Amino acid sequence: MEERLQKILSRAGIASRRGAETVMSQGRVTVNGTAVTRLGTKADITRDDIRVDGVRLRPPTGPVYLMLNKPKGVVTTRHDPEGRTTVMDLVPAVQGLFPVGRLDVTTEGLLLLTNDGAFAERVAHPRYEVPRVYQAKVRGVPTPGLWPRCARGCAWKASACPWTGSGCSRPTSMPGWSSPCTKASNTRCGVCWRRWATPYRSCGG
Repeated sequence: MEERLQKILSRAGIASRRGAETVMSQGRVTVNGTAVTRLGTKADITRDDIRVDGVRLRPPTGPVYLMLNKPKGVVTTRHDPEGRTTVMDLVPAVQGLFPVGRLDVTTEGLLLLTNDGAFAERVAHPRYEVPRVYQAKVRGVPTPGLWPRCARGCAWKASACPWTGSGCSRPTSMPGWSSPCTKASNTRCGVCWRRWATPYRSCGG
């Protein structure tokens, strides 16, 4: 069955559909030996020879979804030019597998990996506002006056990033503070705690 190339590339884990458009516009995609840059071009992966950077795409056997508790010191990327350990070294080899979003090398916590590009976009793109919870470890005990500021959130590049729900809360299982937000990242989490003049140690998902 013929489908748009963007959809085929996305399902193969090459990139999101929007990212697949960029890959096509760069002339990196060929169909039966001919470079294809026109968006909306259709092909049949079971019949046509579709390649990205010279590597042929194979019909997927089915979507794969993995959850990884990423440790500190591991890089969230498929390939690291510096030769550091990546998240791909910690999971089984699956064709087209890639990490959904990114955790900083110093951050630990839940990371999703999949070969389903459409799922990855739905989970990671800010417009869908999928809530995330980051747990920040701080030195000492934050002062009571921090709570109102925490509930309001903090500005990030000319836009506010408010915490959702009840704002920051202190978990009972480990020292730290939990910050639920639909638009934050672990990097923003650290920036906010630093702006609140609180000794900041780490932030994890």
